[in-house]
Amino acid sequence: MAMVELDIDLVNGDKLEYFQTEFKGDVSEFVQTILQKLTNTSSKYKYIVNAHSVDSANADVAIKSLFGAAWDKSTDGLATVKKELESGWLVVTIVFLRRE
Repeated sequence: MAMVELDIDLVNGDKLEYFQTEFKGDVSEFVQTILQKLTNTSSKYKYIVNAHSVDSANADVAIKSLFGAAWDKSTDGLATVKKELESGWLVVTIVFLRRE
């Protein structure tokens, strides 16, 4: 188990309220928890959360990931949080899209 801290600046001075959430090994449950907290924190945005749990305890691991989007940089964006775990890494990407 690991505590993951989320302290994310959005755009135009918007900032998500800092919060912590616990990762218990279930990526699906973790993503749902983050989505719920994001939705409760700000209704100005729609959110997409993507999480990867990488187990590197028994091998060397190299992962490359790329995210591309065509959006308005003044209202939309993304943030990535990486947390070291006992046996690897947890990488969380949050995409936020301003509601019109």
